[in-house]
Amino acid sequence: KISSAIVEISDFSRVLFYTFKEDFPYRDILGYHGIDKGSIGRLKKIGMPKETYEEIYKKGILLGDQSCYIPHTKKDIIDQKAVDYGKVEYAPGKGHWHREDNLLVALKNKVGNFIGMISLDDSKSGLAPTDETVKPLEMFANHISQILLRRNLLKEIRGSEEKYRTLIETTTDMIWTLDAKGRFVFVNQVAEKVTGYKIKEWIGKNYITGVLPEDISKVDEAYRKAMNGKSQTYEFGAYKKNGEIFYLFVNTSPIYKDNKVIGTVNFGRDITEIKKANDEIRRLKEFNENIVTNAPVGIITIDKEGVIIYENPEMLEILGAEKDKPILGIGKKIQEMPNVIAAGVADLFQDIVSGKKIKDIVFPFTSIYGKEMILSLDGVPLLDSEEKFDGGVFLIQDITEKKRMEEQFFQSEKLRALGEMAGGVAHDFNNVLSAILGRAQLLKRDAKDSEIQHGLEVIEKAALDGASTVKRIQEFTRVRVDKEFGSVNINRIVEDAIQFTRTRWKDEADEKRIEINIVKDLREVPAVKGSSSELREVFTNLIFNSIDAMVEGGDIILRTEKTGDFVKVTVKDTGVGMDKGTQKRIFDPFFTTKGVKGTGLGLSVSYGIVSRHNGEISVRSEPGEGTTVIVKIPIAESVERGKKEKEHIIEEVVKPTKILVVDDEDAARDLLYDMLIMKNHKVLKATNGKEALEIFQREGDIEVVFTDLGMPEISGWEVSERIKKIDPKTVVVMITGWGSQLDSEQMAKCGIDRVVAKPFQVDQVYNLVADCVKLRKQRENE
Repeated sequence: KISSAIVEISDFSRVLFYTFKEDFPYRDILGYHGIDKGSIGRLKKIGMPKETYEEIYKKGILLGDQSCYIPHTKKDIIDQKAVDYGKVEYAPGKGHWHREDNLLVALKNKVGNFIGMISLDDSKSGLAPTDETVKPLEMFANHISQILLRRNLLKEIRGSEEKYRTLIETTTDMIWTLDAKGRFVFVNQVAEKVTGYKIKEWIGKNYITGVLPEDISKVDEAYRKAMNGKSQTYEFGAYKKNGEIFYLFVNTSPIYKDNKVIGTVNFGRDITEIKKANDEIRRLKEFNENIVTNAPVGIITIDKEGVIIYENPEMLEILGAEKDKPILGIGKKIQEMPNVIAAGVADLFQDIVSGKKIKDIVFPFTSIYGKEMILSLDGVPLLDSEEKFDGGVFLIQDITEKKRMEEQFFQSEKLRALGEMAGGVAHDFNNVLSAILGRAQLLKRDAKDSEIQHGLEVIEKAALDGASTVKRIQEFTRVRVDKEFGSVNINRIVEDAIQFTRTRWKDEADEKRIEINIVKDLREVPAVKGSSSELREVFTNLIFNSIDAMVEGGDIILRTEKTGDFVKVTVKDTGVGMDKGTQKRIFDPFFTTKGVKGTGLGLSVSYGIVSRHNGEISVRSEPGEGTTVIVKIPIAESVERGKKEKEHIIEEVVKPTKILVVDDEDAARDLLYDMLIMKNHKVLKATNGKEALEIFQREGDIEVVFTDLGMPEISGWEVSERIKKIDPKTVVVMITGWGSQLDSEQMAKCGIDRVVAKPFQVDQVYNLVADCVKLRKQRENE
């Protein structure tokens, strides 16, 4: 119809009407007149883009505002395949139309760009077109352009409507609009799926419908700000129709009409599962952080460069970091820190950076805060998804105290082994010395010749010296308490030790023209549980050691104080100090740094005494910095009670007594027999426990029993226990070559009344018999 109308109002009988498009053949033929269908079919296959026509307009003859005349003389500016010339022949002449002439009238948009074209030929008048003759065509072309633009706009609107309707209905997000009163105007299908409410149930409801009470203020604020022209993003929770809770992440924007906000459009994404997952991730993160924060081991994490990025509280405590102070290690490369290099473990940390594991590495370490310790280290690399190193985790424990306890245990084991060996040797020596000493003393009593008597005295003195040596060995090696400890005033013990050593730190120092000062800081402390003589020996040894370490004089500081359930005694000197190697061996028996004048037993004996007191002894020292020894002794449970001194029993004449002597050693048994016979006692002998019990039951009137402790089959303990069951009045004396290392509880349980240690002397035995006779008489009178 448009093409026919153009023919009616114009001077041309053939018209081709088309618009441009982006794809081949770059034009849509919308209408034509005077052209056969065959030609139209051919022309539809020829590509003629808009840019080609723009070039034609540059080369042709421009007419009017938007027309271009292409005379046959310039026909080559058009692709001849894209042309279908007219069929009418015209008379030649200036101003005449030619069959191969062509006129183009452009269709333009508002900004003047080509949107299509009207192509005309076969002039009705036979005249060439002019500016005047094209004006009607251009007016008609503009009208057609407006029609086309409106049609395309409607098409785009319909397309947009369809597109957005599809988007709204196929999106996974909830979409809703609210009016100026906060009422639901539109809700998409997703909202129905998410909430369970039908769309019609939403329409007209208020915007806070179903919102969780704690989120109402948040939703209300977002709506009000959007109504003031400000878009908002936020989260809130709401109830589904079935009562379940769901969560949305929402973007709310204002809707404008005539520059006025008339409502809001809202896009809500269901984040319920995401929120649950995030909550679980957060819970796991908090759980893991809680584990790391409260872990009883130190934890350090590094990044892939070896830089420290985290140290947990236990690690900071191990290192000696002060609370509320900067953490000095964070941000430093662990393998380049001077103290790590000094500890010789930098290569181990480099191994982690290289992706290797490290395990159970023990080393001495000085932290960046100056604290010294022994550490145990485990480390594992952290790998990324491509199995490349991405960081590392170190687990670190301070095992300083554990190592100290292990060393104490090893020290105790060495002393125990030495004690068992030396104790056995001392026992055998005591048996030998008993025979020598006893026989020498018996012979001396009857000897008349002065030379013989002198020789016997030499033997007696040698035996007594030997007994003294054996006793010292037993004292050094004893591992059991031979008597109950009492309550001891530790300050008095320290004062005694100071006085006992006065000749060394005062008199000898004055002779050497050096000055040794004793500095006392003895505070009020509770009594401790122990042996006064043994503890006195400990502190005497410690003071002697301090004196020996101060060849040019100095200070010895003695301090007492209560710490927990212990009394702590500190002995500190300003002497030459010790290196680490020496400190490890100072409690070893026979180890000395004093040359030939040292025995190497002082600290070993002190260690044994403190151990028997259930105490602790430790040493801190540095070469040139002096030595500090700390002794801890448990506090006594009750106040010390005075102990009665044993009365010295003077040998006196006693009535003949029936006595049984039991010993598997012939020399000891015969010696006792001869001693007792000389005092007119009636003496029976037994070589073992079984024989002793048979004799005791057969005789029936034995008053005193001397029994050896260690015998085959039946021990002295069992002999005493059975005899006391037969006759509780019988006095039982235990003979032992183990010195005084007998358990008082065991003695009471088995009925042991007295103890005589080998080697025993004649007068000692006679006095003991007299004591036993008195005890027997006392029991008979009860």
